Amino acid sequence: MRVLLFWLLLPLVLLAELASPPPRPPRRRPVVHRPRHAAPPPRQARALPPRIPNYPVFAACARRYSALWEITYTHGSPCPYVARNRVTGSTVAVDDVDLLDHILATYEHPDPVRGYYGQQARGRVRTYLDSHPHGGR
Repeated sequence: MRVLLFWLLLPLVLLAELASPPPRPPRRRPVVHRPRHAAPPPRQARALPPRIPNYPVFAACARRYSALWEITYTHGSPCPYVARNRVTGSTVAVDDVDLLDHILATYEHPDPVRGYYGQQARGRVRTYLDSHPHGGR
């Protein structure tokens, strides 16, 4: 009985195998072409900014005052030399490096005590001295 069943099913399996389409190879993903704007930019030399005029003097000035001042140069600015005080945040901007050197050398930091405090104290002393006939002695 098994042999008969084998011979009956064998032609059906062979017929099904022949009638079915051949197996497809695995599908490859289609090639996606990137638009031109997605391509990496061509390598080129970067644009260099113009040089700082009189750079050795600028560098010497920046080094001399670097403990208290942060000195920068901004291209295309009417006052390109800028110094910012690291403690108080005061800013000085000039168009000549020699002038910047002079300003930083003679700069006096503002007194941390309020200006009117000294004026009030002097006024009280003057009133005391004026009110006593012997000048407070």
